[in-house]
Amino acid sequence: MWDKNKPLLAIGGFVLIFGVLLALASVFDFQISQILAAPNLREGQYFSASFMSSLVEVTAMVPIWGAATFAACVLTVYFQQKAGASRYLWLLFYGLSVFAGASLLRDMMKYLLQILGRERILGQPWFTALTAVFGLAAATLILKLAGRQIRVHMAQMLPFALAVICSCCCFLFIELIKNPVGRMRFRAMHLIGDYSYYTPWYQISSAREQLSGLGLDGDYFKSFPSGHTFCASMS
Repeated sequence: MWDKNKPLLAIGGFVLIFGVLLALASVFDFQISQILAAPNLREGQYFSASFMSSLVEVTAMVPIWGAATFAACVLTVYFQQKAGASRYLWLLFYGLSVFAGASLLRDMMKYLLQILGRERILGQPWFTALTAVFGLAAATLILKLAGRQIRVHMAQMLPFALAVICSCCCFLFIELIKNPVGRMRFRAMHLIGDYSYYTPWYQISSAREQLSGLGLDGDYFKSFPSGHTFCASMS
């Protein structure tokens, strides 16, 4: 009886906890940001002066890109074992694993270079080539070191890989709705010294249009949904 009820209890517990957190965030979002973020922000600076905050900023996306790289490798091995035309789908997933591995390095370096004020490096051809080489090396190394174990435990690996791929699709949805929502980040409001542009998560913001004359970076208006929060939850 207990085993049959466990899924319902788990879902009910998740909905309850999520509902409480959502309610608290809806009411006290701005105050929480002031408590957590303001002490680590310096006047005239966009990024936190705290080492730990910067470390989280740089590494927070690693779980999703790392999991995506491994999941794509699992699907590569899975289709290599298939017969017929579907076997060649391994090339698609191998390419996806290389892309995810490259994105892991690029995403980390993006935040690091922004913090250091060297973000122009991101547009350099040699940097793109470096991330591609890293992605190729990461995917190849995973297949070389873990390929045999993946084949042996495919019954367990395949559901995991599919769950990760589905989660990554949710991440793409998050990225797609950031721009239309246009919610201004707390640290961006701190930078310009004006908190009147704050909007709750459920309200579309017009801050980008109102401040277009200041030439602010597009990242300033991508507070919701939070990709970092998604990655933390996925982890």
